[in-house]
Amino acid sequence: MALSIEMPDDVRSALEQRWGDLSRRLTEDLAIDGYRQGLLSLSQVRRLLGLKG
Repeated sequence: MALSIEMPDDVRSALEQRWGDLSRRLTEDLAIDGYRQGLLSLSQVRRLLGLKG
């Protein structure tokens, strides 16, 4: 499944300057928050992040 987020170019640019790859950053943030809230298992987090193990 793919998700997209609409944002102004200047906002995207500012965030990318600080964080680099926004797609990866947002995926990591979703994984962390989902795990902390008990919504995702460790296995699901690993798959979401493309980690083996």
